[in-house]
Amino acid sequence: LDALLALGPYGALVWGAYLLGRGLRITVEVELSERDRALLNRSQGPLTVALTYGGGISGSDRTASVYLAAVKDRLYCDKVDSPRRRRCQSTIWDLTDGLCRLLAPILVHTADEAFRSLWKCAPNDTDKTVHLGEFVRRFEINPDPRWEKVMKARELGQGAIERVRSAGPAGVSGVENPLDMGVTLPDPDLDLAAFDVVDLADLLGVSRVQLDARASAPSVQDLRAEPRCDRSWKRDGTVRERSDGGMLSDRDAQALGV
Repeated sequence: LDALLALGPYGALVWGAYLLGRGLRITVEVELSERDRALLNRSQGPLTVALTYGGGISGSDRTASVYLAAVKDRLYCDKVDSPRRRRCQSTIWDLTDGLCRLLAPILVHTADEAFRSLWKCAPNDTDKTVHLGEFVRRFEINPDPRWEKVMKARELGQGAIERVRSAGPAGVSGVENPLDMGVTLPDPDLDLAAFDVVDLADLLGVSRVQLDARASAPSVQDLRAEPRCDRSWKRDGTVRERSDGGMLSDRDAQALGV
């Protein structure tokens, strides 16, 4: 725990979440008062309490490696008040709030410091503390059942991307940066067609995604010959010179007002 605390409040929260996702077990010895002992009906002597956390956020790895990786582009490059950027900010806020609550029994001071910062508590506000709140049991959201197929398609698409990156320097195999790639995903049941292809591209970390109902496997396209956005580095097919002389995609030009 000392090593975690040395990372600062937010670094400690990130590593704490990782450890919780792996199933961290902490054993704490506490000396109970006679009253507490009577209430708990325990025997004499020091009481060892084993606290096991982990099952509640077993998806912490997925949160960092999938969701946060997918939304970083829109957080950096979308227009400040764009609906999808605001949705992502709200989601991350809720996740951070829940993580502070979950880590509070382990990183007592760090979790409270991050929680109070998140809620913008004044220094003299002694009423707002993570230790008086409850764990987030669940978010009242019913995900689209087709997300399972989206995640499977992502796995297959990433496999195709990695094969291209590791195949060598010749032709399409010389593409190393995923933003220099486009990916065509098979969609025989048209399940992926229900999702925005821009979101699917962000999920894969590439510049664009196409869907093909007749394809049997993902394929990767080399986009290096196409213009690249100076701001987001994407080659999404809309990049052109703008009024300020910069090469920008439609999205980035709108964000900058040019």
